[in-house]
Amino acid sequence: KKIKELNSKGLLIKPYSDLKKAVLDAHKIACPQDVVILSPGCESFGMFQDYRDRGRQFKKIVKSLT
Repeated sequence: KKIKELNSKGLLIKPYSDLKKAVLDAHKIACPQDVVILSPGCESFGMFQDYRDRGRQFKKIVKSLT
């Protein structure tokens, strides 16, 4: 219900369980000057070794976009 409510206010909120898919989708739909915020809604145990690994994977995905 809250996601629908926020989306109706012009915010696009969509849950993802895959970092790469979230980044690629954000890149696809964002326009110049848009602000994209990727915020974990829960722990990511099992997906990454630690916060450094998550950061490295995020940077690798973003660098692959250019």
